[in-house]
Amino acid sequence: MQQKKYISFSLWGEDPMYTVGIVRNAELRSTVYPEWDMVVYHDQSVPEETLKQLTDLDVELIAIKNHPAHPSFWRFFIVDRDDCERAIFRDADSRFSQREALAVDEWERLGTVLHVMRDHPYHKIPFGINTMGILAGMWGIKAGAVQMEQLIHSFIQCAREQEYGVDQTFLKEIYTTFKSDSTVHDEFFDERPFPIKRKGLQFVGERIDEWEQPVGNDWRVLQTHYQSVSKSFFTIIIPTYNAEATIEACLRSVLQQHYTNFEIIVQDGLSTDDTVTIVKDLNDDRISIVSEADHGVYDAMNKALDRSCGEWIFFLGSDDVLYDANVFDHVASYLVDSTHKFVYGDVFMIERHLRSEDLGVLYMGAASDAALLERNICHQAIFYHKDIFNNGYRYRLDYKIFADYDANLYLSSRFERRYIPVTVAKFYLGGLSSTMEDPAFDKDKWTNIVDYFSFKLTDRSFRPYRRRIKKVGLQSLKSGNVGRFLKAYSIFLNLKLIKKW
Repeated sequence: MQQKKYISFSLWGEDPMYTVGIVRNAELRSTVYPEWDMVVYHDQSVPEETLKQLTDLDVELIAIKNHPAHPSFWRFFIVDRDDCERAIFRDADSRFSQREALAVDEWERLGTVLHVMRDHPYHKIPFGINTMGILAGMWGIKAGAVQMEQLIHSFIQCAREQEYGVDQTFLKEIYTTFKSDSTVHDEFFDERPFPIKRKGLQFVGERIDEWEQPVGNDWRVLQTHYQSVSKSFFTIIIPTYNAEATIEACLRSVLQQHYTNFEIIVQDGLSTDDTVTIVKDLNDDRISIVSEADHGVYDAMNKALDRSCGEWIFFLGSDDVLYDANVFDHVASYLVDSTHKFVYGDVFMIERHLRSEDLGVLYMGAASDAALLERNICHQAIFYHKDIFNNGYRYRLDYKIFADYDANLYLSSRFERRYIPVTVAKFYLGGLSSTMEDPAFDKDKWTNIVDYFSFKLTDRSFRPYRRRIKKVGLQSLKSGNVGRFLKAYSIFLNLKLIKKW
Protein backbone atom coordinates (compact mmCIF):
# COMPACT_ATOMS: atom_id res chain seq x y z
CA MET A 1 0.00 0.00 0.00
CA GLN A 2 1.34 3.40 -0.99
CA GLN A 3 2.07 5.53 2.03
CA LYS A 4 0.74 9.10 2.11
CA LYS A 5 1.40 12.28 4.01
CA TYR A 6 -1.77 13.90 5.31
CA ILE A 7 -2.82 17.38 6.39
CA SER A 8 -5.80 16.80 8.65
CA PHE A 9 -8.59 19.13 9.77
CA SER A 10 -11.70 18.96 11.91
CA LEU A 11 -14.71 20.95 10.70
CA TRP A 12 -18.11 21.49 12.23
CA GLY A 13 -20.73 24.24 12.16
CA GLU A 14 -21.52 27.03 9.69
CA ASP A 15 -19.20 29.82 10.83
CA PRO A 16 -17.77 31.29 7.59
CA MET A 17 -14.43 31.99 9.29
CA TYR A 18 -13.97 28.20 9.26
CA THR A 19 -15.99 27.11 6.23
CA VAL A 20 -14.48 29.74 3.96
CA GLY A 21 -11.08 29.36 5.60
CA ILE A 22 -10.83 25.63 5.02
CA VAL A 23 -11.69 26.07 1.34
CA ARG A 24 -8.98 28.71 1.06
CA ASN A 25 -6.48 26.29 2.57
CA ALA A 26 -7.56 23.62 0.12
CA GLU A 27 -6.81 26.08 -2.69
CA LEU A 28 -3.38 26.82 -1.23
CA ARG A 29 -2.44 23.17 -0.71
CA SER A 30 -1.32 22.54 -4.29
CA THR A 31 1.34 25.26 -4.08
CA VAL A 32 2.33 25.15 -0.39
CA TYR A 33 2.02 21.39 0.23
CA PRO A 34 1.99 19.78 -3.23
CA GLU A 35 3.14 16.36 -1.95
CA TRP A 36 0.56 16.14 0.83
CA ASP A 37 -3.05 14.97 0.76
CA MET A 38 -5.70 16.93 2.63
CA VAL A 39 -8.41 15.25 4.67
CA VAL A 40 -11.31 16.85 6.54
CA TYR A 41 -13.27 15.14 9.30
CA HIS A 42 -16.71 16.73 9.53
CA ASP A 43 -20.25 16.25 10.78
CA GLN A 44 -23.67 17.01 9.29
CA SER A 45 -23.64 20.62 10.51
CA VAL A 46 -21.21 21.69 7.76
CA PRO A 47 -22.97 23.33 4.76
CA GLU A 48 -23.25 21.12 1.69
CA GLU A 49 -21.79 23.87 -0.49
CA THR A 50 -18.59 23.82 1.58
CA LEU A 51 -18.31 20.05 1.26
CA LYS A 52 -18.83 20.28 -2.51
CA GLN A 53 -16.11 22.92 -2.85
CA LEU A 54 -13.71 20.74 -0.88
CA THR A 55 -14.51 17.70 -2.99
CA ASP A 56 -13.87 19.70 -6.16
CA LEU A 57 -10.45 20.58 -4.72
CA ASP A 58 -9.55 16.89 -4.24
CA VAL A 59 -10.00 16.95 -0.47
CA GLU A 60 -10.94 13.65 1.15
CA LEU A 61 -14.02 14.02 3.35
CA ILE A 62 -14.74 11.73 6.30
CA ALA A 63 -18.13 12.06 7.96
CA ILE A 64 -18.31 11.63 11.73
CA LYS A 65 -21.52 10.63 13.47
CA ASN A 66 -22.16 10.45 17.19
CA HIS A 67 -18.55 10.18 18.28
CA PRO A 68 -18.02 10.84 22.01
CA ALA A 69 -14.83 12.90 21.49
CA HIS A 70 -14.91 16.66 21.08
CA PRO A 71 -14.83 17.57 17.34
CA SER A 72 -11.35 19.06 17.69
CA PHE A 73 -10.04 15.49 18.23
CA TRP A 74 -11.40 14.06 14.97
CA ARG A 75 -8.48 15.27 12.85
CA PHE A 76 -6.06 13.19 14.93
CA PHE A 77 -7.71 9.92 13.81
CA ILE A 78 -5.83 9.97 10.49
CA VAL A 79 -2.67 8.73 12.23
CA ASP A 80 -4.20 5.25 12.67
CA ARG A 81 -4.87 4.74 8.94
CA ASP A 82 -2.84 2.00 7.28
CA ASP A 83 -1.77 4.28 4.42
CA CYS A 84 -0.60 7.11 6.67
CA GLU A 85 3.17 7.77 6.72
CA ARG A 86 2.93 10.94 8.77
CA ALA A 87 0.34 13.63 9.48
CA ILE A 88 0.22 17.29 10.35
CA PHE A 89 -2.76 18.96 12.01
CA ARG A 90 -4.04 22.42 11.23
CA ASP A 91 -6.88 24.83 12.07
CA ALA A 92 -9.36 26.03 9.47
CA ASP A 93 -9.07 29.62 10.66
CA SER A 94 -5.33 29.78 9.89
CA ARG A 95 -3.63 29.72 6.49
CA PHE A 96 -0.90 27.54 5.05
CA SER A 97 2.36 29.41 4.53
CA GLN A 98 5.80 28.84 3.09
CA ARG A 99 7.27 29.48 6.55
CA GLU A 100 5.48 26.49 8.08
CA ALA A 101 5.93 24.28 5.01
CA LEU A 102 9.71 24.71 5.11
CA ALA A 103 9.65 23.90 8.82
CA VAL A 104 7.74 20.71 8.03
CA ASP A 105 10.31 19.85 5.33
CA GLU A 106 13.07 20.23 7.90
CA TRP A 107 11.21 17.96 10.34
CA GLU A 108 10.99 15.29 7.64
CA ARG A 109 14.71 15.55 6.89
CA LEU A 110 15.64 15.26 10.57
CA GLY A 111 13.53 12.12 10.94
CA THR A 112 12.12 12.76 14.43
CA VAL A 113 8.74 11.41 15.53
CA LEU A 114 7.15 14.67 16.62
CA HIS A 115 6.99 18.16 15.10
CA VAL A 116 5.95 21.21 17.12
CA MET A 117 5.78 24.88 16.06
CA ARG A 118 5.53 28.01 18.21
CA ASP A 119 5.61 31.34 16.38
CA HIS A 120 4.07 33.94 18.71
CA PRO A 121 4.55 35.07 22.32
CA TYR A 122 1.13 33.60 23.13
CA HIS A 123 2.32 30.16 21.97
CA LYS A 124 4.37 29.55 25.10
CA ILE A 125 1.63 27.99 27.23
CA PRO A 126 -1.17 26.31 25.26
CA PHE A 127 -4.71 26.28 26.61
CA GLY A 128 -5.08 24.29 29.80
CA ILE A 129 -1.34 23.59 30.29
CA ASN A 130 1.06 25.32 32.65
CA THR A 131 4.25 24.22 30.86
CA MET A 132 5.51 24.14 27.27
CA GLY A 133 3.34 21.92 25.11
CA ILE A 134 1.79 21.37 21.71
CA LEU A 135 -0.62 23.72 19.96
CA ALA A 136 -3.33 21.52 18.50
CA GLY A 137 -3.25 23.17 15.07
CA MET A 138 0.53 23.43 14.76
CA TRP A 139 2.00 19.99 15.13
CA GLY A 140 2.70 16.72 13.34
CA ILE A 141 3.61 13.12 14.10
CA LYS A 142 4.87 10.00 12.36
CA ALA A 143 2.29 7.26 11.94
CA GLY A 144 2.76 4.23 14.16
CA ALA A 145 4.11 6.18 17.10
CA VAL A 146 0.79 5.97 18.96
CA GLN A 147 -2.56 4.25 18.73
CA MET A 148 -4.45 7.52 18.44
CA GLU A 149 -8.09 6.52 18.80
CA GLN A 150 -7.27 4.29 21.74
CA LEU A 151 -5.32 7.09 23.39
CA ILE A 152 -8.18 9.55 22.82
CA HIS A 153 -10.73 7.06 24.16
CA SER A 154 -8.72 6.62 27.35
CA PHE A 155 -8.38 10.37 27.76
CA ILE A 156 -12.06 11.22 27.38
CA GLN A 157 -12.99 8.49 29.83
CA CYS A 158 -11.02 10.41 32.46
CA ALA A 159 -11.76 13.96 31.35
CA ARG A 160 -14.33 15.76 33.44
CA GLU A 161 -15.53 18.02 30.64
CA GLN A 162 -14.93 18.34 26.94
CA GLU A 163 -14.86 22.01 26.04
CA TYR A 164 -12.82 24.27 23.81
CA GLY A 165 -9.10 23.65 24.34
CA VAL A 166 -9.44 20.12 25.69
CA ASP A 167 -7.36 18.85 22.76
CA GLN A 168 -4.44 20.93 24.04
CA THR A 169 -4.61 19.19 27.40
CA PHE A 170 -4.72 15.79 25.69
CA LEU A 171 -1.58 16.59 23.71
CA LYS A 172 0.43 17.17 26.87
CA GLU A 173 0.89 13.39 27.21
CA ILE A 174 2.12 13.06 23.61
CA TYR A 175 4.56 15.93 24.11
CA THR A 176 5.90 14.43 27.32
CA THR A 177 6.36 11.03 25.65
CA PHE A 178 8.14 12.24 22.51
CA LYS A 179 9.82 15.46 23.60
CA SER A 180 13.26 13.85 23.31
CA ASP A 181 12.42 12.68 19.76
CA SER A 182 10.95 15.93 18.46
CA THR A 183 11.77 18.84 16.17
CA VAL A 184 10.56 22.09 17.66
CA HIS A 185 10.52 25.25 15.56
CA ASP A 186 10.23 27.99 18.13
CA GLU A 187 10.88 31.66 17.40
CA PHE A 188 10.70 32.84 20.98
CA PHE A 189 11.32 30.35 23.76
CA ASP A 190 13.70 27.51 22.86
CA GLU A 191 14.77 24.95 20.25
CA ARG A 192 15.42 25.93 16.59
CA PRO A 193 14.31 28.99 14.59
CA PHE A 194 12.13 28.69 11.51
CA PRO A 195 14.00 28.15 8.22
CA ILE A 196 12.98 31.56 6.81
CA LYS A 197 12.20 34.96 8.25
CA ARG A 198 8.59 35.83 8.89
CA LYS A 199 6.71 38.03 6.44
CA GLY A 200 6.04 41.30 8.19
CA LEU A 201 4.15 40.61 11.42
CA GLN A 202 2.43 37.46 10.17
CA PHE A 203 2.93 34.23 12.11
CA VAL A 204 2.18 30.53 11.79
CA GLY A 205 -1.15 29.81 13.46
CA GLU A 206 -2.46 33.36 13.03
CA ARG A 207 -6.26 33.47 12.99
CA ILE A 208 -7.64 34.82 9.70
CA ASP A 209 -11.28 35.65 9.01
CA GLU A 210 -13.32 34.93 5.90
CA TRP A 211 -12.20 38.22 4.33
CA GLU A 212 -8.54 37.24 4.74
CA GLN A 213 -7.97 39.75 7.54
CA PRO A 214 -6.22 38.99 10.86
CA VAL A 215 -8.56 38.43 13.81
CA GLY A 216 -7.86 40.65 16.81
CA ASN A 217 -4.57 42.37 17.61
CA ASP A 218 -2.21 39.42 18.01
CA TRP A 219 0.07 41.03 15.43
CA ARG A 220 0.50 44.01 17.77
CA VAL A 221 1.58 41.66 20.57
CA LEU A 222 4.22 40.31 18.20
CA GLN A 223 5.31 43.84 17.41
CA THR A 224 5.55 44.70 21.11
CA HIS A 225 7.70 41.64 21.69
CA TYR A 226 10.21 42.76 19.08
CA GLN A 227 10.24 46.20 20.64
CA SER A 228 10.98 44.79 24.10
CA VAL A 229 13.92 42.60 23.09
CA SER A 230 15.78 45.19 21.06
CA LYS A 231 16.96 48.75 21.29
CA SER A 232 14.92 51.45 19.61
CA PHE A 233 13.62 50.37 16.23
CA PHE A 234 13.55 53.95 14.94
CA THR A 235 15.85 56.88 15.63
CA ILE A 236 14.18 60.14 14.62
CA ILE A 237 16.73 62.91 14.08
CA ILE A 238 15.43 66.50 14.07
CA PRO A 239 18.00 69.25 13.41
CA THR A 240 16.86 72.63 14.76
CA TYR A 241 17.83 76.27 14.81
CA ASN A 242 15.41 78.91 16.09
CA ALA A 243 12.45 76.59 15.50
CA GLU A 244 10.21 77.74 18.36
CA ALA A 245 7.24 78.30 16.02
CA THR A 246 7.10 74.72 14.73
CA ILE A 247 9.11 72.33 16.88
CA GLU A 248 6.33 71.43 19.33
CA ALA A 249 3.93 70.36 16.55
CA CYS A 250 6.75 68.40 14.92
CA LEU A 251 7.59 66.53 18.12
CA ARG A 252 3.98 65.88 19.09
CA SER A 253 3.38 64.25 15.70
CA VAL A 254 6.10 61.75 16.66
CA LEU A 255 5.08 61.29 20.30
CA GLN A 256 1.48 60.49 19.34
CA GLN A 257 2.53 57.50 17.23
CA HIS A 258 0.85 54.22 18.19
CA TYR A 259 4.16 52.49 17.57
CA THR A 260 6.31 53.56 20.49
CA ASN A 261 9.70 51.89 20.08
CA PHE A 262 11.69 54.93 19.01
CA GLU A 263 14.13 57.52 20.23
CA ILE A 264 14.17 61.18 19.23
CA ILE A 265 17.38 63.13 18.91
CA VAL A 266 16.96 66.89 18.63
CA GLN A 267 20.24 68.35 17.43
CA ASP A 268 20.07 72.09 18.05
CA GLY A 269 22.53 74.62 16.65
CA LEU A 270 22.60 77.03 19.64
CA SER A 271 19.16 78.52 19.03
CA THR A 272 18.65 82.02 20.38
CA ASP A 273 14.86 81.62 20.79
CA ASP A 274 12.84 79.23 22.99
CA THR A 275 13.42 76.08 20.91
CA VAL A 276 15.40 74.25 23.60
CA THR A 277 12.96 75.22 26.36
CA ILE A 278 9.97 73.97 24.36
CA VAL A 279 11.66 70.64 23.71
CA LYS A 280 12.63 70.16 27.35
CA ASP A 281 9.15 71.15 28.59
CA LEU A 282 7.64 68.18 26.73
CA ASN A 283 9.41 66.07 29.39
CA ASP A 284 9.48 62.80 27.46
CA ASP A 285 12.24 60.28 28.15
CA ARG A 286 12.42 59.34 24.50
CA ILE A 287 13.64 62.81 23.57
CA SER A 288 17.27 63.79 23.95
CA ILE A 289 18.45 67.25 22.99
CA VAL A 290 21.93 68.62 22.50
CA SER A 291 22.48 72.28 21.71
CA GLU A 292 25.93 73.01 20.33
CA ALA A 293 27.62 74.90 17.54
CA ASP A 294 27.56 73.29 14.11
CA HIS A 295 28.41 74.06 10.49
CA GLY A 296 24.88 73.83 9.15
CA VAL A 297 22.01 71.36 8.99
CA TYR A 298 24.05 68.46 7.58
CA ASP A 299 26.72 68.84 10.23
CA ALA A 300 23.94 68.70 12.83
CA MET A 301 22.60 65.52 11.23
CA ASN A 302 26.06 63.94 11.25
CA LYS A 303 26.52 64.81 14.94
CA ALA A 304 23.17 63.19 15.79
CA LEU A 305 24.07 60.07 13.82
CA ASP A 306 27.04 59.55 16.14
CA ARG A 307 24.61 59.16 19.07
CA SER A 308 21.85 57.17 17.36
CA CYS A 309 20.92 53.70 18.64
CA GLY A 310 17.98 52.77 16.43
CA GLU A 311 17.80 50.04 13.83
CA TRP A 312 16.39 52.52 11.30
CA ILE A 313 17.27 56.21 10.95
CA PHE A 314 14.67 58.80 9.96
CA PHE A 315 15.28 62.54 9.50
CA LEU A 316 12.41 64.96 10.08
CA GLY A 317 12.50 68.70 9.50
CA SER A 318 11.66 70.81 12.55
CA ASP A 319 8.85 72.46 10.56
CA ASP A 320 7.39 69.20 9.23
CA VAL A 321 5.07 66.65 10.87
CA LEU A 322 4.32 62.97 10.45
CA TYR A 323 1.23 62.33 8.35
CA ASP A 324 -0.84 60.65 11.08
CA ALA A 325 -0.50 58.55 14.24
CA ASN A 326 -0.23 55.28 12.30
CA VAL A 327 2.85 56.07 10.21
CA PHE A 328 5.39 54.10 12.26
CA ASP A 329 2.98 51.18 12.62
CA HIS A 330 2.65 50.94 8.85
CA VAL A 331 6.33 51.46 8.13
CA ALA A 332 7.48 48.98 10.80
CA SER A 333 5.31 46.26 9.26
CA TYR A 334 7.39 46.61 6.07
CA LEU A 335 10.77 47.04 7.75
CA VAL A 336 10.61 44.17 10.23
CA ASP A 337 11.53 41.62 7.55
CA SER A 338 13.16 43.94 5.01
CA THR A 339 16.51 43.03 3.48
CA HIS A 340 16.81 46.50 1.95
CA LYS A 341 18.85 49.27 3.57
CA PHE A 342 17.13 52.20 1.84
CA VAL A 343 13.33 52.24 2.18
CA TYR A 344 11.10 55.15 1.26
CA GLY A 345 7.45 56.13 0.96
CA ASP A 346 5.63 59.33 0.02
CA VAL A 347 5.20 62.78 1.52
CA PHE A 348 2.24 65.13 1.30
CA MET A 349 3.58 68.46 0.03
CA ILE A 350 1.81 71.64 1.14
CA GLU A 351 2.50 75.27 0.24
CA ARG A 352 3.81 76.90 3.40
CA HIS A 353 1.97 80.19 2.97
CA LEU A 354 -1.34 78.37 2.50
CA ARG A 355 -0.94 75.70 5.22
CA SER A 356 -3.98 74.05 3.68
CA GLU A 357 -4.01 70.29 3.23
CA ASP A 358 -6.78 70.62 0.65
CA LEU A 359 -4.20 72.14 -1.71
CA GLY A 360 -1.44 69.59 -1.07
CA VAL A 361 -0.06 66.99 -3.47
CA LEU A 362 1.45 63.55 -2.93
CA TYR A 363 5.15 63.27 -3.78
CA MET A 364 6.58 61.22 -5.46
CA GLY A 365 5.82 57.50 -5.54
CA ALA A 366 8.21 54.80 -6.69
CA ALA A 367 11.25 56.24 -8.43
CA SER A 368 13.71 54.55 -10.78
CA ASP A 369 17.41 55.37 -10.68
CA ALA A 370 16.92 57.29 -13.91
CA ALA A 371 14.13 59.38 -12.34
CA LEU A 372 16.39 60.11 -9.37
CA LEU A 373 18.84 61.85 -11.69
CA GLU A 374 16.21 64.53 -12.29
CA ARG A 375 14.68 65.00 -8.84
CA ASN A 376 15.41 63.94 -5.30
CA ILE A 377 13.41 61.66 -3.02
CA CYS A 378 12.10 63.77 -0.17
CA HIS A 379 14.24 63.28 2.93
CA GLN A 380 11.12 63.09 5.12
CA ALA A 381 10.01 59.96 3.25
CA ILE A 382 13.18 57.87 3.72
CA PHE A 383 14.17 55.28 6.32
CA TYR A 384 17.86 54.35 6.29
CA HIS A 385 19.14 51.21 7.94
CA LYS A 386 21.79 51.88 10.58
CA ASP A 387 24.34 49.78 8.65
CA ILE A 388 24.66 52.59 6.10
CA PHE A 389 25.96 54.96 8.74
CA ASN A 390 27.68 52.39 10.95
CA ASN A 391 30.07 51.85 8.07
CA GLY A 392 31.16 55.48 8.36
CA TYR A 393 29.07 57.21 5.71
CA ARG A 394 28.20 60.83 6.54
CA TYR A 395 26.69 63.82 4.73
CA ARG A 396 29.06 66.05 2.78
CA LEU A 397 29.45 69.47 4.38
CA ASP A 398 30.55 71.22 1.18
CA TYR A 399 27.00 70.92 -0.14
CA LYS A 400 25.02 73.33 2.03
CA ILE A 401 21.55 72.68 0.60
CA PHE A 402 21.56 69.41 -1.34
CA ALA A 403 23.86 67.09 0.60
CA ASP A 404 20.83 64.82 1.12
CA TYR A 405 20.30 64.63 -2.67
CA ASP A 406 23.96 63.77 -3.12
CA ALA A 407 23.63 61.12 -0.40
CA ASN A 408 20.60 59.56 -2.06
CA LEU A 409 22.42 59.39 -5.38
CA TYR A 410 25.43 57.76 -3.77
CA LEU A 411 23.40 55.31 -1.68
CA SER A 412 21.19 54.39 -4.65
CA SER A 413 24.32 53.39 -6.54
CA ARG A 414 25.31 51.08 -3.68
CA PHE A 415 22.01 49.78 -2.32
CA GLU A 416 18.78 48.65 -3.90
CA ARG A 417 15.96 50.95 -2.82
CA ARG A 418 12.56 49.71 -1.74
CA TYR A 419 9.41 51.79 -2.15
CA ILE A 420 6.55 51.26 0.31
CA PRO A 421 3.04 52.70 -0.26
CA VAL A 422 2.95 54.74 2.96
CA THR A 423 2.45 58.49 3.22
CA VAL A 424 5.07 59.34 5.82
CA ALA A 425 5.03 63.09 6.45
CA LYS A 426 3.47 66.43 5.67
CA PHE A 427 6.23 68.46 4.05
CA TYR A 428 5.78 72.21 3.92
CA LEU A 429 7.33 73.86 0.89
CA GLY A 430 9.51 76.86 1.54
CA GLY A 431 12.40 75.28 3.42
CA LEU A 432 16.07 75.52 2.52
CA SER A 433 16.05 73.05 -0.36
CA SER A 434 13.04 74.66 -2.05
CA THR A 435 14.11 78.30 -1.75
CA MET A 436 17.92 78.36 -2.05
CA GLU A 437 20.51 77.18 -4.53
CA ASP A 438 23.57 75.02 -3.99
CA PRO A 439 26.12 75.97 -6.65
CA ALA A 440 28.73 73.51 -5.36
CA PHE A 441 26.30 70.62 -5.73
CA ASP A 442 25.04 71.84 -9.11
CA LYS A 443 28.63 71.99 -10.37
CA ASP A 444 29.46 68.46 -9.20
CA LYS A 445 26.14 66.67 -9.70
CA TRP A 446 26.76 64.92 -13.03
CA THR A 447 30.40 64.22 -12.28
CA ASN A 448 29.28 62.55 -9.06
CA ILE A 449 26.60 60.59 -10.90
CA VAL A 450 29.23 59.14 -13.24
CA ASP A 451 31.55 58.38 -10.32
CA TYR A 452 28.81 56.80 -8.20
CA PHE A 453 26.89 54.77 -10.78
CA SER A 454 29.75 54.08 -13.19
CA PHE A 455 28.80 51.48 -15.83
CA LYS A 456 25.35 50.98 -14.32
CA LEU A 457 24.58 54.03 -16.44
CA THR A 458 24.76 51.90 -19.59
CA ASP A 459 21.25 50.67 -18.81
CA ARG A 460 18.71 51.70 -21.46
CA SER A 461 16.78 53.83 -18.94
CA PHE A 462 19.68 56.30 -18.81
CA ARG A 463 19.76 56.91 -22.57
CA PRO A 464 18.09 60.36 -22.32
CA TYR A 465 21.10 61.54 -20.27
CA ARG A 466 23.82 60.39 -22.68
CA ARG A 467 24.80 63.95 -23.70
CA ARG A 468 25.20 65.04 -20.09
CA ILE A 469 27.41 62.02 -19.48
CA LYS A 470 29.43 62.88 -22.61
CA LYS A 471 29.87 66.40 -21.26
CA VAL A 472 31.29 64.98 -18.00
CA GLY A 473 33.79 63.02 -20.07
CA LEU A 474 34.91 66.05 -22.07
CA GLN A 475 35.23 68.19 -18.94
CA SER A 476 37.24 65.43 -17.26
CA LEU A 477 39.59 65.22 -20.25
CA LYS A 478 40.06 68.97 -20.14
CA SER A 479 40.91 68.84 -16.41
CA GLY A 480 43.31 65.96 -16.94
CA ASN A 481 41.18 63.18 -15.38
CA VAL A 482 41.74 60.62 -18.13
CA GLY A 483 40.24 57.75 -16.17
CA ARG A 484 36.90 59.47 -15.71
CA PHE A 485 36.97 60.62 -19.36
CA LEU A 486 37.39 57.05 -20.60
CA LYS A 487 34.62 55.80 -18.34
CA ALA A 488 32.16 58.56 -19.20
CA TYR A 489 32.85 58.38 -22.93
CA SER A 490 32.49 54.60 -22.91
CA ILE A 491 29.10 54.95 -21.17
CA PHE A 492 28.06 57.60 -23.72
CA LEU A 493 28.97 55.37 -26.69
CA ASN A 494 27.05 52.44 -25.19
CA LEU A 495 23.97 54.59 -24.73
CA LYS A 496 24.29 56.08 -28.20
CA LEU A 497 24.23 52.61 -29.76
CA ILE A 498 21.01 51.70 -27.93
CA LYS A 499 17.99 52.25 -30.11
CA LYS A 500 15.15 54.39 -28.75
CA TRP A 501 12.65 51.56 -28.78
